[in-house]
Amino acid sequence: MLRFLGEHYGTLALGPDFGHAFGVIIGLVVGLLLLSAVNTAVKGALAASLGGKALRAVVVPIFILLVVLTLVMFVVALSLGG
Repeated sequence: MLRFLGEHYGTLALGPDFGHAFGVIIGLVVGLLLLSAVNTAVKGALAASLGGKALRAVVVPIFILLVVLTLVMFVVALSLGG
């Protein structure tokens, strides 16, 4: 929704090319913020369950997996015309 709003108002302000680019940038920023929130939640849940032991060994691979999945979903969305 935020991407659409950014694209719409960017198009109104500076034209369709800027609007599309602005929408993509907003989508990436919001996606990274959501990814960071998920990483924080996973890290907190693991810290609570493990008592803080060996947390880095578990959280880093999960974060890398989340980044890869996010990039794959972004590429699929772009290929579908998203």
